[in-house]
Amino acid sequence: MGFSYRSCLTWIKPRFGLGNYLRNQTEHLLLGVRGRAPVQFRSQGSWFYAPVQEHSHKPEEQYAIIERCSPGPYLELFARRRQPRWDVWGNQVESDVTL
Repeated sequence: MGFSYRSCLTWIKPRFGLGNYLRNQTEHLLLGVRGRAPVQFRSQGSWFYAPVQEHSHKPEEQYAIIERCSPGPYLELFARRRQPRWDVWGNQVESDVTL
């Protein structure tokens, strides 16, 4: 697909999850770009705090963070629902792209 890894954004969850040794309270979102994507906002931290919703629902806050940092276009992998201005790919949503 031609994407390059750029950064990791960590979602801090307010409740304990499952884990073998530690009770997970974070989830990592990997940010990648295709080509030379310009950076619009360089002061974004590498983590954000957001509530947990239903199973495997990514937090709405992530979209605003990513859209502030990059002009797009946007693609969410392993998506479960559509988001305005975003293309999606996943097995629980009608995908916009073929991988």
